Amino acid sequence: MSQSLHKRISSISNDWLVPKIFKENSGTRRRHHPEHLPINNTMRLIVVSFALLLLPTVHGAGKRSQRGDRDLYCERDNCYDLLNVDKTATKSEIKRAFRQISKIHHPDKKSKDPEESSRIFTAAANAYEVLTNDKTRENYDYYVEHPNEHATNQFAYYAQAAQKISVVPVLTLLVGVLTVIKYLSQQFTYDSAVTNWKGNENVKVRARREALIALGKPKKSKGRGGHQKEEIQIAGEKWMDDQIANGKIQEFPTRPSWKSLFVVQLVKSPYTLYEKCVWYNGFRR
Repeated sequence: MSQSLHKRISSISNDWLVPKIFKENSGTRRRHHPEHLPINNTMRLIVVSFALLLLPTVHGAGKRSQRGDRDLYCERDNCYDLLNVDKTATKSEIKRAFRQISKIHHPDKKSKDPEESSRIFTAAANAYEVLTNDKTRENYDYYVEHPNEHATNQFAYYAQAAQKISVVPVLTLLVGVLTVIKYLSQQFTYDSAVTNWKGNENVKVRARREALIALGKPKKSKGRGGHQKEEIQIAGEKWMDDQIANGKIQEFPTRPSWKSLFVVQLVKSPYTLYEKCVWYNGFRR
């Protein structure tokens, strides 16, 4: 850690992580909020990992596409060739050609090479789906004629494919991801605040003083002149935990719970809005 970053963290911990009971003479000193904490490397790793997980789902947008290889729609094959029809074939001709292939290579039909028949039928079914849809066929014809226009072809392909995707699972996945990211962010902010506050020298001094008060006078015993170091440390930790748990530290981040989850807040948003409207109407009266 660089010296400047270390000073910055120390300044943050001294400003807002130290409770007001230790800053009675601070005057108008500016306090920083938890949002000003530096972003944890773990959060960066989560975001990058999520982005990398999405890359395999982008079919046809890899290196082969950048080289101009035709790997969209019917992969490396030509959709018209798979059905053995001309580019000017009508829908009726395309359907007729697909039926002829189905009679021979359909999975329910007996074949000497079931795996090869299954591959042929799957490729033909995909080509049939592409060529019987007017918009998809138009995009495919343009893709074949202009294979080097990567951005245009990619956009047209995925825009058409997105229409087949249901909105519900996409929104559910999005809400789930946002819930996890927000929870981890809140947990990191809380843990960082606790660590920095407990590590502050003023807090340690006050915790030791409170621990000695809580322990009282040590019992007189042979060879022992006071409380043991471990006893003072345990009592000090207990005092600090009580300060955090009882909310005695002002401007301290709250510990995340199930009520603070993004999905819970989203479900409660109509009721929360209703409560605010009732409060506002009562305030105006």
